[in-house]
Amino acid sequence: MDLNNLGIFYKASYLVQGNRIERCNTSKKLNVKNTFLKIRNDGKDSDIESIRKHYNGNLYFHLPSINPDLSNLNSVNNLVKEIKNNNIELVSIDASNLSFELFEWSTVEEQKKYFLNIVTSIATIVSNKIQVVIENVKYSKNNTKFGSKISELTDLLAYVNKLLIKDFGFKDEDVKKYLGISLNCGNLGTESIDNFIEVFENNIKIIKVTKQTNIDSIIRFVKGKKNIKIFLETSSDLDDIKDEYKLFEEKIVKYLKDTGEVINNTSIEKNNNGFSNILMVSIVVLTIVIVILMFIVKLR
Repeated sequence: MDLNNLGIFYKASYLVQGNRIERCNTSKKLNVKNTFLKIRNDGKDSDIESIRKHYNGNLYFHLPSINPDLSNLNSVNNLVKEIKNNNIELVSIDASNLSFELFEWSTVEEQKKYFLNIVTSIATIVSNKIQVVIENVKYSKNNTKFGSKISELTDLLAYVNKLLIKDFGFKDEDVKKYLGISLNCGNLGTESIDNFIEVFENNIKIIKVTKQTNIDSIIRFVKGKKNIKIFLETSSDLDDIKDEYKLFEEKIVKYLKDTGEVINNTSIEKNNNGFSNILMVSIVVLTIVIVILMFIVKLR
């Protein structure tokens, strides 16, 4: 497994994790090749061109949620066009911003309208021919939104697929290329990781985990799959992220070594190689010093 497929998803606010450039600088120092940034609902602090000057790795963005009445669809869609123009290949978006309670207590006609709005908004964004992954929203007993359950995501994916082909002229291969699923393990409630993977095995393009996530199922799933990236989702401050990411990478490396998997391009390897190089140089220098001292003693 190539650990260049690992990354960090910076989830917290500016007050905790600083601005976009500070976050990218943290990724750069940690030799992280993939950085996921969350765009604010007002679209501010999203100067992608400036970010590009500070970070040469792969950038990804989590888009603001689309309102149930589509009132912000145009602004988000324009943002997606700007993102694409800056050579960003993939964005994620929450399955919906619709309260499940509102959906459940609506009439059948209202439910159809809400659902169609969700489908239309996602299809519109995908129509820019940028990879869009639909992310399961956080499950909560008290305030769940539509899109937290596997069944809801399955319906959503199927209808977006149909709309892209029917109204936007996409072919099946285009849909497979540009539409997918983001598995957010931290958002799972009663659904298990194994069940989620079983249903969306051919659709998952991105996986976001937290430091509490049991990664065994994740690693078993991604082994042999070169294009799926795993992101550590964190709300910690930038100083704590450094240790948090190293532990995350070490956990994956340990699991892979225990299963006999070949590992490439880890910062751990680089650190160990750096230490080995320093040790070798020290031994050489020490040997030279000993030889010189012995020569001096003989001369006396």
